Amino acid sequence: MNETAITIISSVASAIIGAFIGGFITFLIEKKKLKTELMLEKKKEIKLEYEKRPRLELREYKSISEGKLDSDADLKCVFLNFDKPVTENKSLTFRYDDKAVDINNLCCVEYVFENTGGTEIDSVCLVSNQPKTTSLIELEHRSLLITNKILCYEAWADKRFIKPGEKISFKVCYLKDKVTNSPISSVAVIYLQDINGNLWHQALFCPTNEIENSTRASFEEFKNNRDTTIAMECFKKPYLW
Repeated sequence: MNETAITIISSVASAIIGAFIGGFITFLIEKKKLKTELMLEKKKEIKLEYEKRPRLELREYKSISEGKLDSDADLKCVFLNFDKPVTENKSLTFRYDDKAVDINNLCCVEYVFENTGGTEIDSVCLVSNQPKTTSLIELEHRSLLITNKILCYEAWADKRFIKPGEKISFKVCYLKDKVTNSPISSVAVIYLQDINGNLWHQALFCPTNEIENSTRASFEEFKNNRDTTIAMECFKKPYLW
């Protein structure tokens, strides 16, 4: 092979290698640019989603009242304190004051909230935030809870698909002489699932009229806060709390 041929081959090879390196560098630059654009777009979507998030704002509030427990509400629940759980037949049981079976021994706080966010709410659940001492259950099921000495931390609203501007009402009940409230932590948390499948939560300091704004919540957190089997393990092994 003569010198001219070698020179030509060398030039072609250099050109091919140069083109490959140049193309690879261009590919990396474009890939990084695309990744940056996707990341910025995702941040924009998250920001827009947060700005349009559902949130409940208090529109009406009635303090502790009696004799109105049969009035209508979209979510009717009762907080019941329990004594230290005891073991019966190898299972933990929870003792409540059976006076709560009689509706006349209860009092309640009434709330009316409006969805002032930009997204429709699919479902609403109220969850106890005092798992060591307090059960929360739908009002109509309180006899079942007391009779069977079971644990429950959740109450669901009957009303669903709450559009922006629409309202939902809560009736939160207590034994008259055992109204619970903590100035430090919220007694309950409202979980909102929107129609896009996202989950949000708002702390509710019942029986007061204080409520925090909505923030994102994980489904794992939601499940764990309602899961009585996890609480049972914590009662058996207090260091798990």
